[in-house]
Amino acid sequence: MPELEAKDRQVFQGGILALAELEIKEEQKLNSKFPPGESVLAQMGINSATIKSIKPRWKRTQYRAVINWLTKYNIQPYASSREQIRGYREALYHLCQVQTWEGIKIILAVPIKINPPRVNLSIPFYEYLIFQGLYRELLELSQEIIKSLENTGNDLNDIILLKGRGLANTGQLREACQVFEELRANATEGTVPEKSEIYIEATVRLGGAQIQAGRYSEGRANLDKALILIERSIEDNISLDLQKLQEFKMDIMGESAYYEMNAGRYNNSLRLFTEIVEFRKSRCQIHKQVVPSIYQGIIFRKMKEEERCINHLTEALEKAIQINKEDQKCWINHHLAYALLNQGKYSLAAEKCQSSLEEYQQREDSRGISDCYEQMGLINLAKGEFDEAEKNIERSLTIRQSIGNIHGTASSVNNLAFASWHNKRYLRFMKLLLQSVKMYYNIGILSRARLIKMLKLAYVWTLGKRNWTS
Repeated sequence: MPELEAKDRQVFQGGILALAELEIKEEQKLNSKFPPGESVLAQMGINSATIKSIKPRWKRTQYRAVINWLTKYNIQPYASSREQIRGYREALYHLCQVQTWEGIKIILAVPIKINPPRVNLSIPFYEYLIFQGLYRELLELSQEIIKSLENTGNDLNDIILLKGRGLANTGQLREACQVFEELRANATEGTVPEKSEIYIEATVRLGGAQIQAGRYSEGRANLDKALILIERSIEDNISLDLQKLQEFKMDIMGESAYYEMNAGRYNNSLRLFTEIVEFRKSRCQIHKQVVPSIYQGIIFRKMKEEERCINHLTEALEKAIQINKEDQKCWINHHLAYALLNQGKYSLAAEKCQSSLEEYQQREDSRGISDCYEQMGLINLAKGEFDEAEKNIERSLTIRQSIGNIHGTASSVNNLAFASWHNKRYLRFMKLLLQSVKMYYNIGILSRARLIKMLKLAYVWTLGKRNWTS
């Protein structure tokens, strides 16, 4: 009966394979970042049976597309962040076509897991876009929703805020400030708009965007105003989301720490970033610990403590890997390149800078691109490649001027002066150096300490050993 045994063996092996495939599929479900599409559709009240009666036909076609994108889109292994969210992105597009505001809100709030099974944490879809650095997708999506629903009478303030955040994080700081200013001007809550959550958040975001653009006096004034409003809301027991108010306070602290760092008050900045890290740890918010940890490393570099800088950046990199945060890994490599430059390891610094530049270019991140061009220019200077240095710093300057990054523009002008010196253009060197001093003065951070540091930098990058960065 050998034939029967062979058939039994085939059946048995087939059963084992089927079980294995089933186990793999179940494991994929458990480890998936995204909830089953059927559960999302159920929340929206959409299913194949109900849409059959929808008229006209074009609208029924849109709902059918929503069902297909949420249930039939297969995410391939090792897919990019953009590909992973495509099912939700496309479903939102079709919901915009039929102007289904409730369905749009449900998808924006869908809980997405950070990095299962390593991290047990979920965040809403819109926050997941920010977490993954998909700022351009966030901007395009918010603009799409606003355009499709602007004449429907729905309250789109939250979406307008997302648009502003998308603009700010893609380097369009002027436009972002304009959005937040308009939103704040239009915010109404009875007769006291300043007590509304929208007004408070718009003020926080406006102050943050102004700080990032180098408009420090305006930014600090708005952050101070937002903090006063938050404290009053808590004291007066106004019915606002306390958790959100606490998050706004952390955002204000982060922007204040960033300002203190750029003003050269490193100990103050380090203290604030350390407080933020401890707060995030106490709330088990691992996805929000990486950025302040990176800044701790940056501050140690500015304090000339290279080993502590590298240790903090390496620790931040481990956290970024744990939560699979690609854009932050790129940012960390950028600052590791500065530490390596300061140590005279030019080839390694250039490799990390080039890697970061390519990633920023892929993401179309204007601010990151300009930072890398400036960094590459300094590496060129250190290696004695003076023509290339001037070209790269000029590229950085052009981008920073176009996006309204005032502090970055001053830095590029300052470094362009050093490149001009080495190309024997001494009058241009003096003109650019004085121009950068004036710019730092105009943005309110030309303290005695910064002036002394600028003079030291001028000596290092003209007559000294060219391996010290600010």
